[in-house]
Amino acid sequence: MSTADDTVFKQYSEIIKSNGIKDVIKDVIVKSPDHTGDQFASQCKLVTVTFADDSIPPIELFVKIIVNNPQYASQLKELMMFEKEAQFFNLLLPDLKEFAKSKPGYDGYLDRILPKCYFASDNLVAFENVTEKGYSILNKKVPHTLNVVTQVVKNLAHFHGTVLAYIQHIGREAFEKKYDFITAVSVWSEEATTVNGPWIDVPIAGAIKILTEKPTPGSEKALEYLLKYENTGFAETCKLYKRDNQRCPNVVNHGDLWNGNVMFQCNPETQRPENSMIIDMQTIILGTPALDLQHYLLAAAEPKVIHSNWKKLLKIYYDDLCEINENLGQKVNFSFDDLENDFRSKCLAGFFGSLYNAFALDALDDVGDMANSEGDAVYNFVSQMNFSLSKLMGLKGKQYSEKIVRIFNVFEDVRAGIEVAE
Repeated sequence: MSTADDTVFKQYSEIIKSNGIKDVIKDVIVKSPDHTGDQFASQCKLVTVTFADDSIPPIELFVKIIVNNPQYASQLKELMMFEKEAQFFNLLLPDLKEFAKSKPGYDGYLDRILPKCYFASDNLVAFENVTEKGYSILNKKVPHTLNVVTQVVKNLAHFHGTVLAYIQHIGREAFEKKYDFITAVSVWSEEATTVNGPWIDVPIAGAIKILTEKPTPGSEKALEYLLKYENTGFAETCKLYKRDNQRCPNVVNHGDLWNGNVMFQCNPETQRPENSMIIDMQTIILGTPALDLQHYLLAAAEPKVIHSNWKKLLKIYYDDLCEINENLGQKVNFSFDDLENDFRSKCLAGFFGSLYNAFALDALDDVGDMANSEGDAVYNFVSQMNFSLSKLMGLKGKQYSEKIVRIFNVFEDVRAGIEVAE
């Protein structure tokens, strides 16, 4: 923890004043968060702003700034990750709120499912530190339960529904012209192969290694399937994220919705997660709403939850989406069958993402703060992931193999349109 120098003090003073807060600032205190290993596209700081009038509560900020590694920072800049998040909070979200507020059916839900942003630029984004309100990220190694998944799916319907209604209101061409930063470049495009490709291809290679060296019942079929995507998984994922093969109209997708990008406020008595909030909008992409649904449900939820409930969860999402659109004066212009078709046709990407829950999150433990390390950050990531997996194989290889087979079976049934009985 440190008291800010004059430059940083002035910077945060201006941010606070830009939000209409004119009270005299006493101090700005900056510290690093306790957690490590999550800062893959930024470095994070916790900032406390205190006031000369001690009766005014301090403002607690969670701040993301550009990474220290120059090469990696340049690579991220080419993908417009900070720019996308800044433009989302500076331009699109205010317009969505203004549109929604003009309708009698809006109850302010966007303020509940997205964090308050105090300032956003191409190299710094400052949010309200919602941990002060009791929000936290659940253990990322524990897949989400049905109760938790249902909350996230309903929030996603509120967000997607508002975007869909707004696009219908102003027209698709006008929307894409005004918010062209969304379609300018994507982490799920060929341009992102160097930076994002290893996040898909390394787990696929790891799964192939596990299934080859630690066979378990059913592993032969899963191995045969994964071998088709050895070194090409990311390229195949990019094809799935293209907008030329979908039934549903476009919405703004989060683009990387998994356990680590959702925060929850737990009931103080039961400790059950109740309210949820979606964070990190650096990867937004335009496409069918099934993109976010398949990524989150397959990559973040318990396999048995998805196996028995994926159609039910899609229906909850679709019904809420229709209700939101109706409240905002519009009508959903695609069927539930359209949504299910897109979900099933895109869910290979979610299967690749689910390899993290099977084993790759364990391997990530040793990666550390790659974005702010020296040298080639992507090379460091790949090397450390491979080293970690080799170290873990003797202890957990069989367990990992069984998990991969389990999620592969879920993926196959989802793709075939099968929802098993509970």
